[in-house]
Amino acid sequence: MENQTLPVWKTVRFVLNNLFSNKIMYVRNAAFLQFFVSFVGFRILSTLFKGIIFLSGQSNFNFSNMKLFFSSPIIILAFIAYLFAVILFVFIEFSILTFMVYGTISKTHFSWRTSLKNAFGEVREFFSPQFIYFLLYLLTLLPLGKFGMTSFLTEQLYIPNFITEEIQKTTAGAIGSILLFVVLAYFHLRFIYAIPLQILTNHCFLENLKTSWSLTKKKLWRHIGIFLLVEIVLSLIGFLVTFILTITLGYLSSIMDNVFIVTSLFVLSKLVIFFMAIYTKIALIIILVKLADDQDAVDVTIKHHIPEISFKSTIITVAAFIGLTIYYSSEAITKYHWENSSSAAIVAHRGFTEYGVENSLEALEAAAKEGADYV
Repeated sequence: MENQTLPVWKTVRFVLNNLFSNKIMYVRNAAFLQFFVSFVGFRILSTLFKGIIFLSGQSNFNFSNMKLFFSSPIIILAFIAYLFAVILFVFIEFSILTFMVYGTISKTHFSWRTSLKNAFGEVREFFSPQFIYFLLYLLTLLPLGKFGMTSFLTEQLYIPNFITEEIQKTTAGAIGSILLFVVLAYFHLRFIYAIPLQILTNHCFLENLKTSWSLTKKKLWRHIGIFLLVEIVLSLIGFLVTFILTITLGYLSSIMDNVFIVTSLFVLSKLVIFFMAIYTKIALIIILVKLADDQDAVDVTIKHHIPEISFKSTIITVAAFIGLTIYYSSEAITKYHWENSSSAAIVAHRGFTEYGVENSLEALEAAAKEGADYV
């Protein structure tokens, strides 16, 4: 039996209240996850993929050697193991985020140990035909970029701009690209509950795809409205904070031009963008988990979960903030040094891509006109 559906404005208010009431915990855990998945996970996967290429005896992997690449059973098995590693990192991320959010909604606490146990359990579930369904689901996300329910890991996997720009050179290609994006975005919205339900229920992935389709069948525009309203509020807050920082530091830079002002502006801007990206992602998960819970789609065992011990993590929070500040500060100082160095050379990587496709004659000529020393 379904619970009473809250009006859109009440749902938006609930999401924002939950987000800002738990903002420190969300940022701390999500920041650590982004570091772990984007840096550690991505590097582990890159190393594994290089190992597969080494075993294949090829110098790289492309369309021309694809048939030869997969001619060996050992390489096929290694590649399947690589895909399972991708799935593991995706579910480590979403298990921790989803249980963290559901814990704030149900007034309980899920430990990271429980989340990791769930992630490994989900991977075991995919030693079945469900693996194919999930792999197809991930592949359909690549053309969408950062649209919708994406992982920190899959956000770094995308179709290169020079490919999409080459396709969009013709009218038919441009229209086809837009239609493909619209179709994939529609199906992604209809299946957007699939990953949270995979974590919050004991059903197989195909069953969760069907449940997601059912949950969004008559209320798709309601979901879109909630997503947009929350996104608008967060965007306005981010714009306001960025505007105030820019005006303040811009005034200071007019009085004294030094590396401290430039570094401060760069670091604060990066931190605002980083935090807003995290809050947007968490807000989407809050919406999905809240609406799924309202529709009684969460498994009974999850609903009756016994609260686990919660540890205070002030030191971790401070360390995460200091780490981010140091990272962005070093990046800003390096940027300032090269921009003010007389010996610095401007290298246009693959040309000036705002005026042409990467490596095209138009892009190379535009880079030369803009003063690039090398291409």
